[in-house]
Amino acid sequence: MGLEEVKKDIDNKGLMLEKGILAKAQEETKQVLKEASSSLATMQSAAQHKLAAETRTVENREKALANMEAQKLLFDAKKTELKNAYDAAWDKIKTMPQSQKEKILRSLLELARKEIDVAAVYASNADKNLFGNLEVKEANIHGIICENKEGTICIDLTFDTLFTEAREKSLPSVSKMLFD
Repeated sequence: MGLEEVKKDIDNKGLMLEKGILAKAQEETKQVLKEASSSLATMQSAAQHKLAAETRTVENREKALANMEAQKLLFDAKKTELKNAYDAAWDKIKTMPQSQKEKILRSLLELARKEIDVAAVYASNADKNLFGNLEVKEANIHGIICENKEGTICIDLTFDTLFTEAREKSLPSVSKMLFD
């Protein structure tokens, strides 16, 4: 065997080795691409599921916030209506005819007399002549405040106080009548 043949034999073995290496590299490349493609598909699917879940969460949160805002607006509207109703009732009390007011004040005085020995009455200047021989102390009030002789016990029967107490007691039932 000559040098030329040895060289040719080495070249052929080198080419065969090179082809084997390239074939193996191509197989490994295909396998890596297949695994990468599978991994990418899995990651895309997971990302889509996560995005869908986060979208639902955001939508639910937005719906809850909108619902809360609607409930707040409804509550504020109801609160305004109740205030308007009580304000209208209070205006009627303040502007009632004098004859009706006198009758109510006398009834309030009798109510106070059942609780204490009334010696003095706080009342407005316009109402001071309604209480006979009792001491009348002028006050800028609607209604009366009755006091015993010692000045230690007072019964507040002003329209403000009575109206506030009546409003607090009636608020649940009035709310139910108006809004249920």
